[in-house]
Formats: sequence, C-alpha cells, structure tokens
Amino acid sequence: MGHHVYDLLMQQLSEHKSDYYEMTLHHIVTIVSYFATIANNQRLGYTLFFLHDIADIFATMGRVASSMTNKAFVNFVIVNLLSSWLWTRLYVLPFYIWKSIVTQKHECVYLL
Repeated sequence: MGHHVYDLLMQQLSEHKSDYYEMTLHHIVTIVSYFATIANNQRLGYTLFFLHDIADIFATMGRVASSMTNKAFVNFVIVNLLSSWLWTRLYVLPFYIWKSIVTQKHECVYLL
C-alpha cells in the first residue's frame, strides 16, 4: 500500500500530465481497496493484489528495456509481460472470483 501512497503523492507534487485525473482516481481507489482488504482481512483481496503485482515486475523491466539496444532482452520482456498479464488477468483472476462466489464461505478459506 505504501508504494501506491507514494505514487499518489509524487503525482500530486509533479507536473500534471494528460492522465492526471484518471491516475488520481486510480491511486485513490487502489489505496481504499488495500485499506478495506487489510481492515477486513480478506484473503481474496490479498490474492488479487498479488496477481496484479506479478505483471508489474515485467512492466518495470519494460521501462528498462526500452532504453536498451539488445533486441533479445526486449523480446524476452515483451513475451513475459504479455503472457503474465494474460494469464493472471484473464484466467487466474476470474477463476478466483468465480470460485469465491460459488464456494460456500467455510470452503473458500481453503482455496487460497
């Protein structure tokens, strides 16, 4: 949660870009989601945040790779970014959301 609070503060202190309002809303909603998940100790929320952070590893590597001339590394980052994003956002995330809806409360604890 600290990372997202830092991003929000740095965005407010820096020059306003074209996506200022969208990113401000994004950071506020993310911080509120983190706070609600921690306050209620929701395991599904922790899993969702973890899944989102997996693709962020390769997104950060993409920023590094954009300034490099090594095409093999750039291609490696692109393939891993797309595959991790597709896997976590289009398969794993809907799976856990669906299982949390259809599974009874006492059984849902053992999914995660």
